[in-house]
Amino acid sequence: GAFNRSLDRLRLDYVDLYLIHWPVPGCYPETGRALEKIRESGRAKSIGVSNFEEPHLTALFEFSGIIPAVNQIECHPLWNRKPLI
Repeated sequence: GAFNRSLDRLRLDYVDLYLIHWPVPGCYPETGRALEKIRESGRAKSIGVSNFEEPHLTALFEFSGIIPAVNQIECHPLWNRKPLI
């Protein structure tokens, strides 16, 4: 899959953190299983997400039991994200 191709291109055996960039509603069970399989194999030491809002995080956890190590979000003085942080 895409993860293995990325490792090959980078010439790495593993990554410290693997992030998925956007939530894709309806794909949480498959995404969660794939991320967990990658983490359990040791090919990613931690898994995380980007641009997930609270409902996305809740759905990911409910469908897969995954609590991401990181949720990378946009945050700056003009867009305060205190409820999410």
